[in-house]
Amino acid sequence: MSITFTKKSLWVNQAPCFNFELNEDELLDKALKENFVIKIEEDLYELNLDHNSFENVRHTDEEEK
Repeated sequence: MSITFTKKSLWVNQAPCFNFELNEDELLDKALKENFVIKIEEDLYELNLDHNSFENVRHTDEEEK
């Protein structure tokens, strides 16, 4: 199973978890630093299923498929 996000879809998915206090760049930076996602292509990030918080993911990025 692989769940991927663009920067925008990661923000749409995770911004509510941070009360919308982080913009797209800030949230992506935090997600990369905490190893929540791993960059796999230009503007494509894969969810790290080994991360303790992955259960907070509400949906996959269907718009990229």
